[in-house]
Formats: sequence, C-alpha cells, structure tokens
Amino acid sequence: MASNDIEANPEAADTGTDWRPQQQQQQQQQQQQQDSTARRELPAAVAWSGLGGDCPLLRDALAHRQGLVWTVCRFFVGYMRGFSQTSFSNNPITGLILMVGLTTVGPGTFVCCSACSLLGHLVSMSLREPRVNLDNGLTIFNPLIFGAVSYYFVPEVYGAFDGFSCSLMFLCVVFISYFWRACANGCIPCLTMPFNVAELILLFTLKEARSQLDHGLSFASSVAAAIPVGDGAATAASALAVAPGIAGNATLLGGSPDWTTIVRASVVSGSQLFVVESVAFGAVVYLAVLLYSPLTCLFGFLGSLGASIVALQLGRPRAAVGAGLYGFNGYLTGASLGGSFLVMNGQAAAATCVAIVLTGLVQHVLEIVFLPTGLPVGTIPFVLTTWLFIGLGKMPEGAFFYPVSISCPEQQRKELLSQRRLAKSEQTGAASELLLRNGKAPLA
Repeated sequence: MASNDIEANPEAADTGTDWRPQQQQQQQQQQQQQDSTARRELPAAVAWSGLGGDCPLLRDALAHRQGLVWTVCRFFVGYMRGFSQTSFSNNPITGLILMVGLTTVGPGTFVCCSACSLLGHLVSMSLREPRVNLDNGLTIFNPLIFGAVSYYFVPEVYGAFDGFSCSLMFLCVVFISYFWRACANGCIPCLTMPFNVAELILLFTLKEARSQLDHGLSFASSVAAAIPVGDGAATAASALAVAPGIAGNATLLGGSPDWTTIVRASVVSGSQLFVVESVAFGAVVYLAVLLYSPLTCLFGFLGSLGASIVALQLGRPRAAVGAGLYGFNGYLTGASLGGSFLVMNGQAAAATCVAIVLTGLVQHVLEIVFLPTGLPVGTIPFVLTTWLFIGLGKMPEGAFFYPVSISCPEQQRKELLSQRRLAKSEQTGAASELLLRNGKAPLA
C-alpha cells in the first residue's frame, strides 16, 4: 500500500509523510470557496432559505434568548404564526401580511379574531401547553377562526352583541382550548374540529334564545310549527331545494362550467378563510402563503378551484360559489394533504386531488343535512375528508410517507429524500461488507 501511495504522489517519497490528509484539507478549502461563491451568486435563494418556509432565521434567533423582552418577542412571533396557520402556513411574515390585509378589509373581524385568539392563547398557556405548540401558533388558529365566524353569524342568528352572547363566546373559546389540549395525545390531529363544535354550540344556543325572545317558543316548537301539513312529496321537494337547478343535475354535469365564476371563486376562497369576501384580500392571502411554501400555495389554489367546480356542477347558486363559500374547504384540504401531512410525491398529489373532489361532495351533503337548522357547515367537510385520507401514511407499501420532522412541504420532502438516500447507502455498505466477508471465508 505504501508503494502505491508513493507512485500516486511522488512528493510523499521526499517528505516521508502521508499526503492524504493534505489532499482532504485542499478539498475542504475548495468546497468552502464554492459555497461562498454560491452565496454571493444566489442572494435571493439564501434570503428565502432564512425568511421563507417556517422562517428559521427568526426562529433560531429567538430560540435561546432569555429575559422578559425576548419572551414578549416570542409571544408576538407565535401570535403572528397563529394567523398564518389559518392558511396552513407557519411563517410570522405571512401572518403579519394577513393581519394587515384583514385589518384593511374587515377591521371588525380583525378585532374579534384578535380578542378570541388572544384569550385562547392565554388559556392554553395556563394549561401548560408545550412550548413548541405555543411558539408555532397552534393554539391560536382555532379561536381565531371562531372569532371570525362568530363576528358574522351572531348578528345573523341572534342580533347585536350583548352581555349574554359575549359571555357565551368567552366560554366557547375556553372550551376550544381545553378541547385542543385533550386531543394532544390523539392518533390523528384534531385540525379545526374544536372550532366547529364550539361554533355549533354557540349558534344553536343563540338561535334558541332569539326564538324564545321573539315568539316565546322553543326552537323545536318554532320548527315544528313552520312545517306545513299536506302533500308529503311537495314538502320534501321544497325542503331539499337548497339551490336553484338542483333537480337538473344531469344537465349541469354535462354542461360547460362558468369559468369566470370559478376563477373568481378560487381567488376569493382565500379571503373566506377569515369570513371576508374580497378578491384583493384573497390574492394577498395566496401571495403571503407563497412566501411560506409554493407547494402549499399551489395545492391550496387547486383545492379552491376543484371544490368550486364541484359545487357549481352540483347546482349550487352561482353567487354563493363566486363568493368563495364552496372553495375555502377545498383550499384547506389541498393545503393540508398537499405536502403538509403527507410528503409530496406522485401518489400524494393524486390522493390530494381525489380528496379535494370529495370535500366538495361532503359539503354538498352536509348542507342538505344542516338545512333545517339554517346554520353553516363550517370547516367540517375539510376535517372529515382529511381524517379519511391522513391514514394513507401508515401504508406499509411505501407509497405515502409522513414527514420526518414538521416544516414546510419543500423541506419535508428534502428531509425524506435525504433519509432514504442515507438508508440506501447503509444497506449498500452492509451488503458490500457481507460479500467481502464471504470472499475471505475459507472454503469448506
């Protein structure tokens, strides 16, 4: 071996030393020079790697800071991350953009969202929620959505906000925090189910109270009195006629969709995450999510697009579809399964597209079920569909994969590929070592 080294590098014969450490040092210096050159040539990519995704630059800067000032900074950074979590992002800059946009188009909604999310965050802190959940805003988005939906629907079903309705909202936010904490050890994420349960409790209770105030009757008595007695077939038909044209589904399915309405609905669906109808704010939501993850933005838009097409083909009112009321659930499904809960590959992309279509169908069915109550279905279609598909990651065949660690979809895919390459190299090395040992073994 020594003679081979000298022949490969004659200088080693003069010095009498091994030249290989010097060669490794030279290679390391060349690699460092290449890295520095790449950093100079790609400033935009470097900036995105620090500020994009889950903003690791800010996260690492605050990770080990101690003191009151840094604690307050972490609180507000987590709060901004909570705003971004409503769009399945985890970036404080994205959250800040959404906060500014929502303040512009719906200041009342922003105030109600902020109050509910702040209360929910404080309750979660008192319940000793893990710090990683607090820092990433996971305790904020359910109360935040609850505040946005309540700000719109409470006046619709009850009237102006008063002491009773505000007290009930306070109790519901506390319930959301306990619900979230109780689901911490579950095998599947609770997603926005705490918000949905609390919102139904709130609206059912307020509608009952409004009915008693107006008529002196219970809600059940009012519904019973409103049902006409007569032709049962006509009554059933009128009850199921939730939208014009639903009886002509075959014609609608065979027709050409209204692409103007669909494109508008796909954009506005982003703003409906905060119960606001605004094309401008919807575009801001997508641009803010794009900063976090292009994959999340892409599949969120595809979700809004697909769910809006399904709703329009099923005969839902064009005005409601164009307002984004049938696209926001599809957005949430697309963003959740399209790289967040399942690492993105061809199988995950196909499954996400199927889930988006199913979300539109589930919302259509649930609206018929909820029709007698006059209450919204909320994000229940998204939660049910995601629960059905999230178990794909447990398949032993290896077609679907759960993330190695929670981050943005691009980083999760990169980590999985790195892990698989490492495992493959270890298997190759083990096989080579086994062959070598077999070759050295004496023959029988």
